[in-house]
Amino acid sequence: MRKRDLSPPHFVGHRKRLKKRFENSPQSFEDYELLELLLGYAIPRRDTKPLAKELLTRFGKLKKLIFASKDELIEIKGISNGFVIFLRLIREIISRIELQDMDFGQEVFDPRGVFEYVRTRIGFEEKESFWALLLNSKNRVISLEKLTQGTVNYLKIYPREIVEVVLKRNAVGVIFLHNHPGGDPQPSKEDVEFTKRIYNICKELDIDLLDHIIISYDSYFSLKENHLL
Repeated sequence: MRKRDLSPPHFVGHRKRLKKRFENSPQSFEDYELLELLLGYAIPRRDTKPLAKELLTRFGKLKKLIFASKDELIEIKGISNGFVIFLRLIREIISRIELQDMDFGQEVFDPRGVFEYVRTRIGFEEKESFWALLLNSKNRVISLEKLTQGTVNYLKIYPREIVEVVLKRNAVGVIFLHNHPGGDPQPSKEDVEFTKRIYNICKELDIDLLDHIIISYDSYFSLKENHLL
């Protein structure tokens, strides 16, 4: 009878050394090494180095991997639903950290600044969603509110519900935000027509609609900047 090999897998010692290196000098790590170590917590019983390299080859950057869709991830052999949830947990933490950097009470100046604050929360969502950045009389931020969510390429918005949220928060001004999951922030004809319609409704209620900004994962389109509002 062949004697059973009870020695630990070869990658166990390597992972211990990797953790020690990270403890001493995290800045010296290559991206694939960071990912390899991270994967070890989600997939502890597997050599994660080959998978880390494959994922970076596929997505190119850590950011694109972290914010990849479930469909993109499960195409890769060895990726489980548990790992997808693990990445979504990281994504949610990153999004909340960036939103916490927004000083609720600060003055809003320009569309670029708004985009930088909300892009990880809104720009990487897999389904189209509609948000409102609510402002007081001095254009200082009151809150960021998610108003509705649709499918990948369809979003149904009711102006009455939007106005109700604005009035409930006692906002004087509002910047509308929504994402285009396909990556192109250019507004559709329906986007422009809806914005003009809701602008008139807000005006009648003395609510200042300052802008409608369409966001993708790496760019934005301001209807105000492009004279469509």
